[in-house]
Amino acid sequence: MKVCKTCQRVYRCEDDFLTSTSRWRLSSEKGLYFTCSCFSTLVLPHGTYEWYHPTKFMRPQARDVFNRLALAEGIPRIPAAVYELQALLSDPNADPTKIVEALKREPVIAADLLKLANLFRTTRAEPIISLEHALMFVGRRVLSELTMAAALKQFKFRTRLYTEQKYWSEAFAAAFIAERLATLARPNLPADQVYLGACLANIGKVVGAVCLPETIDGVWRVCEDKATHWERAETLTGAPQHIILGEIAAVLWGLPDFFRHTASSHHLASTVTDQQFATADERVSQTIVSLANQLGHWLFSQPHRIDNELMRVAATSLGYSDGALEKVIADCQPFRAKIEAMASH
Repeated sequence: MKVCKTCQRVYRCEDDFLTSTSRWRLSSEKGLYFTCSCFSTLVLPHGTYEWYHPTKFMRPQARDVFNRLALAEGIPRIPAAVYELQALLSDPNADPTKIVEALKREPVIAADLLKLANLFRTTRAEPIISLEHALMFVGRRVLSELTMAAALKQFKFRTRLYTEQKYWSEAFAAAFIAERLATLARPNLPADQVYLGACLANIGKVVGAVCLPETIDGVWRVCEDKATHWERAETLTGAPQHIILGEIAAVLWGLPDFFRHTASSHHLASTVTDQQFATADERVSQTIVSLANQLGHWLFSQPHRIDNELMRVAATSLGYSDGALEKVIADCQPFRAKIEAMASH
């Protein structure tokens, strides 16, 4: 039996645990975390729960890839400390001092967190120099997801050609561009959500670089040798799609629905009108994430990496002309060096 300390909800059986709960995720140390219907975080100790398996929360294609490639043990787990930090950040009654103290107990993640907070809305003149400042400036919800990004940044790629530097440079560039596109598209769009969605959209490549290093190096080699984009290279090499690996990772790591959708759908032009998104704003946000991923290659002068059809569909849906996109890239160019620096370990 489990009782939520916030809303007093009692969990006794399978139906209790799987009804109106979300974000099931298994940590590397302490057990199985999930989010109650009141949005509090609960944890079950390590053990065997016959009613739980991550594939229950995956679409059939992702489930098949997960089982076929035997990814259950290969995908790295998020440390329990990160989930506990997220739980603290999601608690509106948590004392900010205690949050900062908890962050300081994870100095490696805290250091990257400060870097990420400084890149977030980097046009701000005053640098963020303390965790207290970061908490005040970016807010608890954003800081929670930035904590996840900082944790992922600690994973060591096993690839030789496709490096962490390449991956994170692209992720931060897409996030930076997405925030600016969101501001242009609709003033009321949640620019922070779009920023984070773009930053985490390609987590499937992290899974590939850790679990399937030779395959991912093969994809990268084809991208460069044949001057083509990543999705085409996946097809040519027979590699699993990174959007499928992204959905698997998002489920295992307990990412919120919006980030799971961006990870699994940011290369599908059909998502411009996809009904999986609850609101028009979410569909627009997804389209911005898709477009920003392509524009990141433009920023880094990699025209062969651009999926021109996807970029055209996304830009048309958002009403952007070629001239408008050129201006966005021009506005982002002064920050390219900072984006690349932030990607370094």
